Amino acid sequence: CIDSPNPAAIRRGLELVKASGKPGRPLINSITAEPDRLNGILPLAVEYKCPVVALTSDETGIPTTVEDRLRIAGKIVAEADKLGVPREDLYFDPLVLPVSTDMKNGVIFMDALQAIKREFAGVKTISGLSNISYGLPKRKIVNRAFLIMSLHAGMDAAIMDPLDNDIMALLRAAELVMGQDEYCMNYLKAYRAGLLGA
Repeated sequence: CIDSPNPAAIRRGLELVKASGKPGRPLINSITAEPDRLNGILPLAVEYKCPVVALTSDETGIPTTVEDRLRIAGKIVAEADKLGVPREDLYFDPLVLPVSTDMKNGVIFMDALQAIKREFAGVKTISGLSNISYGLPKRKIVNRAFLIMSLHAGMDAAIMDPLDNDIMALLRAAELVMGQDEYCMNYLKAYRAGLLGA
């Protein structure tokens, strides 16, 4: 994942990945609906044929409503469609804000995530988990709950700590319960490897 607001830095990172000859595609993090970010970075996703994280913010900042986040997502999708970016290469982050500042922020995020997936068929969704718990004690508990609820709401990817055995165990269990783990194989492999905690 190449993370920078600077198109030149992202281009250099993409060049280095390409020169390495390693398999796979890097993920660009991120674009917004701000014209400079959108026009400076989205063409790189086209040129290098890689997925991109799309934040639902613009020059006015992060919106407080589902409708405004959906409107911003629409602007990004329209530009991506125009440039020929496949919808499955767009990873929308509806930008969760801390529940410590407004208890409805988690609900707004979930509603925005579902609305984006409903409105723009084929796009993916992503979120960093830790913003939800900012300012609270025992943040990992809140982050874990947020992950499970976001998965149920349709989130496709998460920025999280893969060394947190408890969150990884919950992820495996959630995939199992949601019918995404055929024959329970991922869960059983994690169990055999001792990765499911106490």
